[in-house]
Amino acid sequence: MAVTHFSWEEIVSSPLPLSRGWVEGGHGPLPLPAPATVALLEDAPIIPGRVEGETVTPTGAAILTSLATEFGPLPEMVVKGVGYGAGMRDPEGAPNLLRIIHGVREREKRESIWVLEADVDDMSPELFPYLNQLLLEEGALDASQTPIQMKKGRPGFTIRVLSFESQRERLAQLILKESTTLGVRMYRAERMILPREEREVETRYGPVRIKVAFDREGRVVNLMPEYESCRQAAERENVPLKEVYHEAIGKGRETIK
Repeated sequence: MAVTHFSWEEIVSSPLPLSRGWVEGGHGPLPLPAPATVALLEDAPIIPGRVEGETVTPTGAAILTSLATEFGPLPEMVVKGVGYGAGMRDPEGAPNLLRIIHGVREREKRESIWVLEADVDDMSPELFPYLNQLLLEEGALDASQTPIQMKKGRPGFTIRVLSFESQRERLAQLILKESTTLGVRMYRAERMILPREEREVETRYGPVRIKVAFDREGRVVNLMPEYESCRQAAERENVPLKEVYHEAIGKGRETIK
């Protein structure tokens, strides 16, 4: 519910502590970490747990690997709130608590990403929208195709995907599976991101979400409505999408002032 309420763009998880011991399953006792948990944590960093017993369940592993955009240390940010969730067990040596820290970045963020590329000249353009959809659903930061001229003068396309390291292998395999390429180039890059936050403004067509980006001095440098939020309002009120966009931008500027 917190993810839905705050509409977080980044979710950074610490490495997951996996402990020792046994747990009773439907087929008898199972060693910890449970086999399902280990399978779900592929490409996720783990550390030894300090207590005996199940510290990461299969459900918890599935949620974290689905929602986390990256794993690592606490990122630089201004703390806006903190929440705790307590479990039923009371193990010795560590509190049975899950902590979530909510914060915003105050200046441009530089982060390491991966660029995945492949050139194709024998793939139907009709297949690209489906490929993009699958890539974004699997966690790609961006997916696009650029027209190019390939050897022997044939027209083709460069498939380009931006990815965090944790999704790199999965997305490369997806490109190989869903496109006609025989290989994928992968190289590390750095990107700079403006601090931003998501807000909701009231318009004559109902509530609409907007994104506001700031420079390092806190000045607003960009304000854009969320497409899906505008589309839903346009369909609900039976008005042109561009009218919802204009209304949301105007209300957003009024709110910021």
